[in-house]
Amino acid sequence: LVFYPGNYIEVDKLQTVIEREQINMALMTPALFESWVKLLPGASGIKQLLVGGDVVPLQQVKALYQQDPDV
Repeated sequence: LVFYPGNYIEVDKLQTVIEREQINMALMTPALFESWVKLLPGASGIKQLLVGGDVVPLQQVKALYQQDPDV
């Protein structure tokens, strides 16, 4: 179990934490998910991703699958 090391998640640093801690499952709000996918350079390393709490942006889901079909 890994908690983000800070009070506020900095989206531009999130992927670094995911890679460093070898995170393969994550829970995100739709707003965080949308921002993270926009900055994602390619494969995320995430195998299971839970997104909820509000409406999930379909366009970002499609973008994630194009960048990282293993999620």
